[in-house]
Amino acid sequence: GRLRSRQARSGMHVQAGSCEGIQSRKGKSTVAIMIGFIIFLLVLWLVFAVLGFVIKGLFWLAVIGIVLFVATVIVGYIRRGGSRSKV
Repeated sequence: GRLRSRQARSGMHVQAGSCEGIQSRKGKSTVAIMIGFIIFLLVLWLVFAVLGFVIKGLFWLAVIGIVLFVATVIVGYIRRGGSRSKV
């Protein structure tokens, strides 16, 4: 009596042995909400994983670029210095 009227007012309907029967006020089941939340977390994880690879890749490209820049400066300085001493 009283429990059924309270369930009817709150929009919650419980079926025996089933989590899918629990309804929120908007009408979505808790299972659908949990699946949506899990999908959201998976997408978030995927975005962070891709960003991590990109940032780490850019870091190593920067290191390689700096090393090659320094090597080019050294080689240029040696060649320029060597050519001046010969002249």
